[in-house]
Amino acid sequence: MHRVSNETVWSYPFKAIDLPATATPEELVAALSKRRVLELGHFEFRGYKISQIRSVQTEPPESDKYTAVVLETSLGQKIVLLQPIQRGTNWGGWYYETYDAE
Repeated sequence: MHRVSNETVWSYPFKAIDLPATATPEELVAALSKRRVLELGHFEFRGYKISQIRSVQTEPPESDKYTAVVLETSLGQKIVLLQPIQRGTNWGGWYYETYDAE
């Protein structure tokens, strides 16, 4: 895929993507595109094109599984990692992280 930069991002209040577990990566990114940059904590998603979607896993010790979405934007390539949030038996929406790709 791509190497992800290890950049420090300011703190922001995290708000999960409130879509069902059956939501597609395209639907999740579209929901994020409607948020303001202060809600996203990184960059705005307006004017993007999805160039790749695939499953990825972080390196140990975490070894978390995500769906990675590579976006082409006016600010360059960005990567969005998506992960379902399950709180016991309750659905918690979708966790996401955004990165600049190198």
